Amino acid sequence: MCFGKDAYTLTVGTLGGYVSTYDIRYSVASSMFRHYLNWPVLAVQTYSRNFGKYSGLAALVSTGGP
Repeated sequence: MCFGKDAYTLTVGTLGGYVSTYDIRYSVASSMFRHYLNWPVLAVQTYSRNFGKYSGLAALVSTGGP
């Protein structure tokens, strides 16, 4: 689990292979992703990317596996 660029975004990884981003202000999940092999998410780190007019917050995810 880690906080995003601002204090209102929380990114969570689960042992079931899900990565969810929550907006704490409104108590809603803004996005959800499931690893197709259901591998556990061992680490999550958010970073800000700036590519000209395309900038935003992304998540870097480390998964576990056999």
